[in-house]
Amino acid sequence: MAPEITTIIPTFRRPRLLKRAIRSVLAQNYDAFQICVYDNGSGDDTSAVVAEFAREDSRVGYYCHSSNIGAWNNFKYGIDRVSTPYFNLLSDDDALLPGFFETATHALESHPAAGLFAGATVRFGQSFIATPVVRWPERFYPAPLGFMEILRRDFPDWNAILFRQSALSRVGSIDVSFEHGIDLDFICRYAVNCGMIVCPVPYAILTLGHDHLSKQLYSPAIHASHWLRILDRYEFAPWIDSEAREAFASARAWIGRKILKNAIDAAAASQNTQALAAAACLKESFALSRAPLLLTLMTADSVLGETLRGAYRSLHSLVRAIRSPIQFYLHKHDIRSVTAALTL
Repeated sequence: MAPEITTIIPTFRRPRLLKRAIRSVLAQNYDAFQICVYDNGSGDDTSAVVAEFAREDSRVGYYCHSSNIGAWNNFKYGIDRVSTPYFNLLSDDDALLPGFFETATHALESHPAAGLFAGATVRFGQSFIATPVVRWPERFYPAPLGFMEILRRDFPDWNAILFRQSALSRVGSIDVSFEHGIDLDFICRYAVNCGMIVCPVPYAILTLGHDHLSKQLYSPAIHASHWLRILDRYEFAPWIDSEAREAFASARAWIGRKILKNAIDAAAASQNTQALAAAACLKESFALSRAPLLLTLMTADSVLGETLRGAYRSLHSLVRAIRSPIQFYLHKHDIRSVTAALTL
């Protein structure tokens, strides 16, 4: 059977976690796929791990770069070589959940205008974090309505997205200049140029806190700059109407709030450079005049600064203590659904 789906798994020096990622794909109740592991020159047991899978299942393939070309270039290398009708992107520390391929391919076959199928993800760190997309309306969004929904709600994680390969000619490959925002940019370009199917069911696990990309605390100002590049790109597009302008305004508002929250977290953790960079961004790009003053006071090496930082940390701990049991109750079904995949 010719493969219909290519799963791209870029990897670098995480053979134990890579095993789980590969097993989660092989466990799909859909046979027409191939796995392409792209090793960024790990120089460890990675090649042996993949070879063991390949001996048991010919759908598992492996390519090793002679040197580390960088994470984003490794994703791009894999995308640019896809020849199957569909593809998905899976980081080596993440995992798919049962039914993803079967549901996604059926949905895309039913909607030829759709460029992607987006399921929900379950984000885990040391404990449960969130389930992005799980509260989205389940439906097909014609282009560019999916993009406007992203502006209202934030973007889905790409490890629970199945992309249509033929749409790449319109969308283009990933833009490595976005660095930590490459997924945001790539998904938004798909949503602008193609239809988008959303299914608010968890189909992948995104794990945070390992030793590479997902562990890093990115600058709130840099995160804002990625969003602003995208907003500026489309704000005067021919298809912009009153509904789109409302979506853009909504996006600017929630992005501003998100950056402010991240900046205050940074200030409370004494990451002053990040906090002050975010303060400047909020003043210049989001017209939040009071935010810079608050962040300046929080980052000050003074009694007032220490008092504000301590008060915020205490309030944050109290809120987490109250919310954690509530979140666990609300999402206990999602937690049960990923137990098997986390132990693969």
